[in-house]
Amino acid sequence: MAKFDPKKYGYHNLMHPEAGAVSYPDELKGDTWRKEKGKLCPETGLGKLLDKCEVAFKGVTWESFNATTIDKLDAETERLLKWIKGPDIKKYSDALKDVAVLAKAKAAELKKAKLVPKAAGEAAQKVFDAADWLTVTLNINSMGGMLDEAREACKKVRLAAALKTAGQNITAARDVRNKLAAELKTIKAELDKWNASNGEAQLKLVGGPLRDLCRDMTQPLGNLLKAEIAGAGYQQFNQQAVTVLFKEMSVISNTSSWTKSYADFDKNQMETEYERVKQWGTRFSTLTSPVAMP
Repeated sequence: MAKFDPKKYGYHNLMHPEAGAVSYPDELKGDTWRKEKGKLCPETGLGKLLDKCEVAFKGVTWESFNATTIDKLDAETERLLKWIKGPDIKKYSDALKDVAVLAKAKAAELKKAKLVPKAAGEAAQKVFDAADWLTVTLNINSMGGMLDEAREACKKVRLAAALKTAGQNITAARDVRNKLAAELKTIKAELDKWNASNGEAQLKLVGGPLRDLCRDMTQPLGNLLKAEIAGAGYQQFNQQAVTVLFKEMSVISNTSSWTKSYADFDKNQMETEYERVKQWGTRFSTLTSPVAMP
């Protein structure tokens, strides 16, 4: 008789990021038992327990490990630990235990009975094998082990993704550094042209580029931070200082339009803002220039 195959139903890698759907085993369906035990098998009570067990299974929402970045691994682990210890898994596990206990007893009993077809004992054994395997699988220790494996698998995937783009982020930051001086020079020239008669036009020519320059800087900064958090392991990367600068500039760069920040600014205010963005550019260059791959 073929042994129970957990892979067929998705129980071999529960919570794994790439785990497939989990289904209720055919071996544990009441209809399967009633068919395979034969008409000459005496009443065992297994059918009702199996029906109850399937209902318990349907009450479980199967979860998988899904931390989008390395820094979210702990939170995701805690979430799944609560799920493992939750009422739905316990109800299904308890139902499986009840089935396993009864199926084991009935298998031994039916195999010894002279007037009962051999198929009945084999059917009960088949039920026991499946229920027993799943009972062990769903206990806290086994589920905890699978959670550890799922966590490591997720960490590996996120780290690979981070390393794949790590070099691109360094290059993107370099490209922004290379154009900073020219961009600031152009903005300063427009600022110097500002007078009483052209203020509205010049505000747009200064405010728009300043906001765009902030966005140009925050994009590689944000990507560098994401990669580092995901485990890139950059050399000479000051994560704390980069985070501070990123948050400061995001107040401007995250707006949908330059008018959200500068709509009512006069020339003096824009001169002050120009100096602020220029200082951000200096800090951006200082922080990103030494960054290197691990």
